[in-house]
Amino acid sequence: MTPELNLLHQLLTYLNEDNNVAVENGVYSPSQALVHVVLYLAEDCLTGADGDAHIHYLRQQGWDIHPGDQDRFGWLTGCIQLRRGMIVFG
Repeated sequence: MTPELNLLHQLLTYLNEDNNVAVENGVYSPSQALVHVVLYLAEDCLTGADGDAHIHYLRQQGWDIHPGDQDRFGWLTGCIQLRRGMIVFG
């Protein structure tokens, strides 16, 4: 596990427990600083060559990660489901 992936896991845990971060229409607002950092880390860790392995690791930790928009080539966006809504990355 990379330090960035570990940080993503820790921040997701924090966000999942925090009731003060804005959720709009079931999606965590990227205008919130913490959500913006999580989006950056998710795009860095969960896409690219190591993305599948990192997604597998986070799923083993209990996170629900699934495709959002897709086309015939695969995922266009990904979603991480949290208690109050989801993080949409990609």
